[in-house]
Amino acid sequence: RYQVERREVPLPPDDLVADRYQRAVEFLAQSGYDHYEISNYARDNQRCRHNLAYWLQRDYIAFGPAAVGTIGSLRYKNEPDIFRYVKNLAVNKLPVADEEEVTSPKRLIESIMLSLRLSSGLNTDILKSEFGYDISEVRRSLIDGLKSAGDIIEEHDHLLLTAKGMFRADMVASALLPDFV
Repeated sequence: RYQVERREVPLPPDDLVADRYQRAVEFLAQSGYDHYEISNYARDNQRCRHNLAYWLQRDYIAFGPAAVGTIGSLRYKNEPDIFRYVKNLAVNKLPVADEEEVTSPKRLIESIMLSLRLSSGLNTDILKSEFGYDISEVRRSLIDGLKSAGDIIEEHDHLLLTAKGMFRADMVASALLPDFV
């Protein structure tokens, strides 16, 4: 990374990166790996439960300096400085440096952004029942455009990224966010 920033090593062309990525995807699929998340593959259902906790918005506890945890609607970050972190623990004090409430609007945004990363996709019925956001209606013309462009497919109550859409996942997810963002 630093060599690229200092222009000592050039980045390969985007077409080459895309070609190599596609070959890797095909190789992994042929080798029995399940592409269950944009940047993760697993064999025999050995998915990373830790990462899935993020994508599925489950509770997770932070251990270590600068680690982030979420419990219910509270998200917290541990002290990033190792010396202060250890000092707090030495006096039986939690080493929490920052806290925030994960509000319903924020959780809605995160639901859209994070669930699209998964091969199971974005469950539109859950958005409607949990947040009152009928994405299929509110973003219908956009969804149809993304389908026409080959970025997503719509299956029953799910929106799923295509292989092409995975390259543009952030753009697709951002486009589907509610207007209040």
